[in-house]
Amino acid sequence: LAVAATAPAAANAPTKNLAAYDAYLRGRAAQTSGWSESGSAETVRLYEQAVRLDPDYALAWARLAETQVWIRSSGYDRREGVAARARGAAAAAQRLAPNLPEAHLAQALGAVMDFDLEAARRALDRVEQLRPNDPDVPAVRARIERTSRNRGETLVALAHRAVDADPQNADTLVLMAGYLTDCGRYAEAEAFCDRA
Repeated sequence: LAVAATAPAAANAPTKNLAAYDAYLRGRAAQTSGWSESGSAETVRLYEQAVRLDPDYALAWARLAETQVWIRSSGYDRREGVAARARGAAAAAQRLAPNLPEAHLAQALGAVMDFDLEAARRALDRVEQLRPNDPDVPAVRARIERTSRNRGETLVALAHRAVDADPQNADTLVLMAGYLTDCGRYAEAEAFCDRA
């Protein structure tokens, strides 16, 4: 019974390469420990190690794309090569696992980076079909509104939805506080910063 109970989980494992999985987990830990230039570089290094060890590791490709989009959009490295690598990693993730929500999320983030906001919305719609209530979706939808220079109630509502969906995520709290500041909602922004 023990073998039968673990078989489905093994069949759905994102990789069978334990070294690639270890690199992915270390990359994920670096990615979620707060954004910095050096931390982002380390995250990329670890995800690149994971996909070098297992080129079919779609989840690692998707996270690599997310990180590279962040590096470019944060201003750490605005070179076109970073954007091209992000696009390539997102495309690899989607090619390898067309039903992986993270692959579509990576596509959405890349589309926002490229100012293709309709493509970003379509990719997020797909994420919601695959994984309803994904905590990243409202934050990316807020980013789309901000990128399209909408500073109204839609952006405010999405910022609150993003925080409600992932209330312990300090990065989301700080990012959404910035969006609320853009909308002139200073007290709410300050409350998000205090929580972060």
